[in-house]
Amino acid sequence: MDLFVSCAPGLEPLLADEIRQLRLGSPTEVAGGVEMSGGLRSIYRANLELGLAQQVRARLGTFLATTGGELGRKTAKLEFERWIDPGRPLRVSVTSRGSRLAHTGQVAERVRRAIAHRVKGTPPPGRGGAHVHVRLVRDRAQLSIDTSGAPLHRRGYRLDPGPAPLREDLARALVVVSGWGRAGRLVDPMVGSGTVAIEAALMASGRPPGGGRSFEFEHAPCFDPALWARTKAAAGRKEERAEVFGSDRDPDALRRAAANAERAGVTLRLDVASLSEAPGVRATPADGALVTNPPWGERLEGDTSRLYRRLGELVAGLPRSWKAAVAMPAERRAPRPFSSVLVTDARGIKIRLCRRGP
Repeated sequence: MDLFVSCAPGLEPLLADEIRQLRLGSPTEVAGGVEMSGGLRSIYRANLELGLAQQVRARLGTFLATTGGELGRKTAKLEFERWIDPGRPLRVSVTSRGSRLAHTGQVAERVRRAIAHRVKGTPPPGRGGAHVHVRLVRDRAQLSIDTSGAPLHRRGYRLDPGPAPLREDLARALVVVSGWGRAGRLVDPMVGSGTVAIEAALMASGRPPGGGRSFEFEHAPCFDPALWARTKAAAGRKEERAEVFGSDRDPDALRRAAANAERAGVTLRLDVASLSEAPGVRATPADGALVTNPPWGERLEGDTSRLYRRLGELVAGLPRSWKAAVAMPAERRAPRPFSSVLVTDARGIKIRLCRRGP
């Protein structure tokens, strides 16, 4: 089966590396994600174990379609009955580029009718159920189904995100970009609601990022509970010993971080402290990393130059063996001693992920 695993723009190489490290398959990078092959176990594992992914789609068919009738006939030949329960809601999303079938609403209705014929029932329209994606490019239709449900960055622990948080997948990407080895200390001196620190602690714990949530594939007629149970049982990996520190000058932020960490099942060492007084960077061990998402946008008003300068000075004073990474608005140049690694998107805002050194 052909699969498409989507991610935030710019994260495709990191996602491909994650798939290879997990021995999940042989990924091919494409715009917006990676393509790979696999069966039900690969689908279950990808949803459960990938921390940088947004969605896992199973591609059900690709064919030429120049008329509505042709689209309907060929769609009705695909095995939607394996994936769609006619008693649950169905959403059909359509994009069309350079195709004679350009009216997306009419395409969606044709596909919906063909699916109803195939599953021998009429799923009600709406969210909260199956989601079929139709992509038309130069008269070639590609149909796939979302196996994830809610985006995969929604791990389930962040019920109180606070102002302008970094999404979970992007926080994890920042930790990956830093080069942190998972066994040493990690410090976030501007911890906010704790997302960066929690993702680091989850990585060190060896627990799968999707272990605390459910997925849409669990409602599919082809769902295999026994295989799913074996997949979950095999997902735990060896736990690394890591100290994860988080500090912030805002006590309310630390209360949010503590509550989120408790829901995530991880332990953080949290302290009220300014950037220059962050406990995690005192008496530093030989190995460690400073990884942070400094306040910007809604979290901070005015000129941030002084903040970034102080952060650069703090990192420059760390042992040379230490890693460091920072997220910042893309329009800002990376301050010394950081260099830009990639640009991605957070809530419609371009952000830059940078690390210490070249």
